Amino acid sequence: MKKTLFYIIILIFSFGHSIAQKQRGKIAVFTPLYLDEAFDQEGNYKFNKKTFPNKSIQGLEFYQGVSIATDSLSKTDANLDVYIYDSKSSKFTLDQQFNRAIDEGVQLVIANISIDELKKLAPLAYKSKVTLINATVPNDANAVGNPYYVIINPTLQTLVEKMYLKLSKDYNTKTVYLCSRLGDKTDKMIADALIKWNQHNNNKPVVFKSIQWKDTTSLTPLFNQLKTEKNAVIVSTSLDTKFGDQLLKSLARKNAPGITVYGFPTWESLDLSKKDYKGLTIIYSTPFYNNFTSPASKDIQAYYAKNMFARPSDLVFRGFALTYKYGRLLNKYGNQFTTNMNNKEFIGIYDFDIQPVLKNGQLNYFENKKLSFLNYLDGNLIKVD
Repeated sequence: MKKTLFYIIILIFSFGHSIAQKQRGKIAVFTPLYLDEAFDQEGNYKFNKKTFPNKSIQGLEFYQGVSIATDSLSKTDANLDVYIYDSKSSKFTLDQQFNRAIDEGVQLVIANISIDELKKLAPLAYKSKVTLINATVPNDANAVGNPYYVIINPTLQTLVEKMYLKLSKDYNTKTVYLCSRLGDKTDKMIADALIKWNQHNNNKPVVFKSIQWKDTTSLTPLFNQLKTEKNAVIVSTSLDTKFGDQLLKSLARKNAPGITVYGFPTWESLDLSKKDYKGLTIIYSTPFYNNFTSPASKDIQAYYAKNMFARPSDLVFRGFALTYKYGRLLNKYGNQFTTNMNNKEFIGIYDFDIQPVLKNGQLNYFENKKLSFLNYLDGNLIKVD
């Protein structure tokens, strides 16, 4: 396999009507492809033709979603050029590639890269006045006063805020147990933040009771309470899925009626159909709820079934969704694109809610505030809030 699919640095998708008819929009996508490790100096592919290097998989999945989106965009009236950059290039630094994109006249950058790489690109985006969409990392990348930085995967602060708003709506004046690992700083920070939100609620606040988990015996006081209390509500303030698994198993073994357990988006990786969780109502939040019934989702699934003999990953859908939606908006609004990021047109898969995040009254960055709460019972999705 020769390196004919990709240029050394960049692959360009170009489609639409002539420039004379309409100015072309330009998008750059940064994703980790590790092309320099996959091909030798003569351009020969180093691996089996049916396999990819493990390090390349996530970057390629995102790229595949982008590629499918460009195919869909080519069937519309969009006039766009989409440039793909390998964020793990060994020959060109991230700064060099970003500057190359700016020289090409790029107006939007979609980045599937690490937090350290985002910390490099965010200031460059600000300096160049080019919108940078952070597609995957739930982190502000130390952005301060940067109206060109957009976070799609909500930060921990937003996750906690939305969790509290959900709890206060559904369980005001009721007891909710906060279960944290003893000595874990992040667990404690989340529990403290929920309690602080509650202290500012003057309208029927939740009654929080904290439980510190050291081992399974730590839940004894809670289990004693469950003997007489029906429909108990428990929140895991930990992002750790191993702890979440332990907690759910321990609660399920008690067979107490009507237990509801809340978790954060990391619980998406848990197999909620496990018999070990039987009888529990399990609810977790996610910014990327996909019901797989939209035309775009169906097309992607059909494409993968036919060509890949596999199911598309979340990164495929995300690469598609961001490229398609913001490609259409860039094509329609041109230089007014940034003021229309929250436009509800062109929702292919995900419904984002892009809102300004302020600090001391000043715009810090933009962030997706849309979260769905998925309700599962015995592995079945029974409700989406």
